[in-house]
Amino acid sequence: MTKQQLQDIDEEKQEEPSSKIINGEEVNIAITPGKTTEDNGNRFAAHAVPVDSYKQVRRSLVEVMRSDSIASASHNIFAFRFTGNDGTTHDGSDDDGEHGAGRLLLKALIDNDVKNTLVVVSRWYGNKIGPRRFKHINEVGLSAARNMSGST
Repeated sequence: MTKQQLQDIDEEKQEEPSSKIINGEEVNIAITPGKTTEDNGNRFAAHAVPVDSYKQVRRSLVEVMRSDSIASASHNIFAFRFTGNDGTTHDGSDDDGEHGAGRLLLKALIDNDVKNTLVVVSRWYGNKIGPRRFKHINEVGLSAARNMSGST
């Protein structure tokens, strides 16, 4: 991927919500892209979705994974946080084989006070890059969360 293609992806605005019928209910899911970065043949990209329940987390994961480009990634790491109606904060994560990455992404969301958000970070494996991969995962993941919330 060229630098221009990466810049074009980085400059994308929030996508329009997609309206779909799931189990007889209309569901609107706005998927917001974050920045994309490359390192030694590895590509990292992130997407964020607003969520406020476990049901929305599951639905949003399904919708995000419907994208052929995202589904083709070597790993799709995710983390989420939301506050329930009773004021309780719920969170979770998954590494998708990238040991420790989901937990670290969740920690980044907590440390940056990101709430009511699901972040999915996709990695297309190129070559070994060691622990630098965690920096890239957190960086692109937080960029998607910030784009979704409208902050810079």
